[in-house]
Amino acid sequence: MALPDADRQAAPAFEHHAQLPVLGIGGAEITVFTGSLADVTSPARTYSPLIGAAINAVRGGDVTIPLAPGHEHVIFVARGSAAASGNTLAPGSLLYLATGRGSVTLTASEGARLFLLGGEPLGETLLMWWNFVGRTPEDIIDAAQAWAADSGRFGEVRGYRGAPLAAPPLDPVRLARRSPGS
Repeated sequence: MALPDADRQAAPAFEHHAQLPVLGIGGAEITVFTGSLADVTSPARTYSPLIGAAINAVRGGDVTIPLAPGHEHVIFVARGSAAASGNTLAPGSLLYLATGRGSVTLTASEGARLFLLGGEPLGETLLMWWNFVGRTPEDIIDAAQAWAADSGRFGEVRGYRGAPLAAPPLDPVRLARRSPGS
């Protein structure tokens, strides 16, 4: 998750919340795993106003989900099919919704699973690669090297058995093309 510049060097942390708030809207059950949606708020710590929610279509049909107008949002389909804003969404597809929207109406097939992610625009250029977010290619390279060296920079997930996942190889040329000012 991209943190505001003032908090981006916060100490690593891990939270587990066995109970998360669930909204029932139309034929959907929406679990809010971070941030706030409608009148519910997840217990997970955040550094800026945002939303992370899993949407399960219990039955097919339309569901109108309230959105914070000052947030950018994306909808990601993990399973099943859906449509939103005139776009057909299949598993693996991502739909970007710009600021200024008070809601989005999804038409989902029964059993579809989608994710709604969003937040206030940070007003900064960000780069993302694998599990790392940075402002410059050097930020990403430093993070990848720290991960590979198991430096402790990213903390520890207690209870996980096994070696940390290896990061995929860096593509410095691709990172440079996406850097600020390029």
